[in-house]
Amino acid sequence: MKTSNAFINSAHTRSYLYVCIGAIERDIRGTLVKYLAPAESAAEVIIKKHSPSAIERYKKDNGNLIDWEKVIDYLDYADAFNAVTSCGEYMPKEVVTSIKKIIPALNEITAIRNRVMHFRPLLAGDYLKVHSLFCDLTLKEPLQNRRFFAQTQRRVDFRRVFWFGAGERRA
Repeated sequence: MKTSNAFINSAHTRSYLYVCIGAIERDIRGTLVKYLAPAESAAEVIIKKHSPSAIERYKKDNGNLIDWEKVIDYLDYADAFNAVTSCGEYMPKEVVTSIKKIIPALNEITAIRNRVMHFRPLLAGDYLKVHSLFCDLTLKEPLQNRRFFAQTQRRVDFRRVFWFGAGERRA
């Protein structure tokens, strides 16, 4: 059996991945809210372009009166970071540039995010890819609106490394 095809079945590993990916996802949406919500028409255009299904999900939960700031919470993971990169005229250039730099990594963890969120079997490399991205973001601080990321960073014990579901604590 190849290592890359080995499954990881640790609740600890899945929880760690959920928390890290969730923090990144929430901060990207927070960035959209911070810069697009004041320009309501911009939020409408960008959301309609990138994720019409977000509008339908929002309406299903909230009725037909649309609050575009709240619709942002209904964007899918990839739609949210793609929306950030397409609304450069509404955001500081450094915000858009910093997110564009991490788009390849965000794209790479899309499949991992789906495995985590939908409780599909995790692959051996999933933990390391997300952990590496999380550590890189910790060092580079590319997101301007990093509230959830910073909270998660403080709370996650980076000394815990769970290899192949073993759940061992390593120094």
